[in-house]
Amino acid sequence: MESLELNCLRGCLTQCPRLRFDLPSEAELALLSRLWGEGYNHQITFLRTRDIPSLTGGGEYASMVKSSDLVLPSDQELVGRISQDLARGELRMEKRHIQVSLKHQVYLAVHRESQSDAETAPLEAFKPLSVLSILLSALAHQGGSLFLVGGRSETLRLAEANLKSTFPGLRVVGRAPGDYKAEEEGGVVVSLQKSTPNLVLVGSMVPEGELWVPRHMRYTAAGLYFYEHPIIEILAGRQRP
Repeated sequence: MESLELNCLRGCLTQCPRLRFDLPSEAELALLSRLWGEGYNHQITFLRTRDIPSLTGGGEYASMVKSSDLVLPSDQELVGRISQDLARGELRMEKRHIQVSLKHQVYLAVHRESQSDAETAPLEAFKPLSVLSILLSALAHQGGSLFLVGGRSETLRLAEANLKSTFPGLRVVGRAPGDYKAEEEGGVVVSLQKSTPNLVLVGSMVPEGELWVPRHMRYTAAGLYFYEHPIIEILAGRQRP
C-alpha cells in the first residue's frame, strides 16, 4: 500500500525520550484532512513548553499525547530548543509513513507532484488557528462536515456564523456548548453519533479540558478531533489568537 511520508523527530525531550513530534507541511495537513476524515478516529495535539511536566510520571494526559495521531510543537520556546538540537546534530529528522487507501492514492500522487520541487521550510511553531484554517479550507473544498463543542451558547452561535461565512462549503452538523450539564451528556453523545462529522472541534469549558477528546472519541466511527482551549472564543471574535 502507498504511504504518505511525514517528517518527525523523536528523543527531543530528556524527560520524555520516546515522545514523537510531527512536522507536516501545510500541503500534508490538507491531505491528512482528507485521509483522516473517514475510516478511523484521529486526534491532533498541540504541545507547549508548559505541558511538558504533565508528560512525566504517566497518567491519562501522557497516555493521550502518546496515542495522538499528530503531536505538533506549538510554542517558540519549544521549537527553539528543537532547532538548536537539530543544528548541533543531536537530533535527526525521521520519516513516518502513513498508509493511504486505494481510493485516496490519486490525491497522494497529486501531492507528490506538487511537492517535488518544494523547498524545506525552517522549523516554526504550529499555531492552532493556522492549522485549523488549513484543515477547514480543505474540508470546505470537499463539502466536509464539522461538529462544534465548547464555549457558551451565544459565543458558539457567533463562532458558527463566522465559520459558515468564511468557509461556505463547510457543513456544521452539530454543536454543544462547553458548559453543558451532566444530564445533557447523553444528548451530546447521540448528536455526535448521528452527525458523523469529519472534524470535531473542541474548545473551552468542556469537562476535563483536552481529556474530553479521548473520552469521547469512541462515540464516532471516524473523523479528526481538534482541541484548543480558546478556539471557540477566537472564532467568535471575542478573543485574539
